[in-house]
Amino acid sequence: MKTILCFGDSNTYGYIQCGCGARFSAETRYPGRLRELLGPCYDVIEEGLNGRTTIFEDEFSGRRGIDYISPCVRSHMPIDVITIMLGTNDCKTRFYASIDDISFGMSQIIDAVNFAAASPIKILLIAPPHLGEKISESIWAMEFSPESLIKSKGLAAAYRALAVRKGCLFLDAAEIAHTGQDMAHMDAENHLILAAKLFETIKNNIA
Repeated sequence: MKTILCFGDSNTYGYIQCGCGARFSAETRYPGRLRELLGPCYDVIEEGLNGRTTIFEDEFSGRRGIDYISPCVRSHMPIDVITIMLGTNDCKTRFYASIDDISFGMSQIIDAVNFAAASPIKILLIAPPHLGEKISESIWAMEFSPESLIKSKGLAAAYRALAVRKGCLFLDAAEIAHTGQDMAHMDAENHLILAAKLFETIKNNIA
């Protein structure tokens, strides 16, 4: 049995667009669909949290990924692969974070995974889908600005370079998946699209 840990924010949690906190079913969320695609020889663990950042302190406590990643890894060991898809919330205006700042936060997450692991873990670093073009006109306008959109589009290049430096696998989710009508979250179809790409990536890179 191989173990896959999916660590992320509301798009890993399966937040339904404009759903007042509602969540897609386990079969629809990309980790759940990935579990079905991989079959009984794989255990896929979901660790998604609405509002999670890399290192930035949110107004709600417990949202910093860096604070939770080490106990999370230790509690689920042994782990064969951890997928990490964070950065969208780091683009919120209140954090004043540059792309370099966000990449640095992700670097700290990766280092924490490697330090916490009792045995080597393959890390699949995922650049999240871009915020929608009209994010500053959406229901999230108080949190995301036009500059946030620019930052979200710049994460892939920064994460790709980070993955090379850290020896991680890399996937740019924005190449195949997109946010929907609320400009911040994937719809059911895009969860399935991302799951299919993750299945392909994991099967091609994990013996």
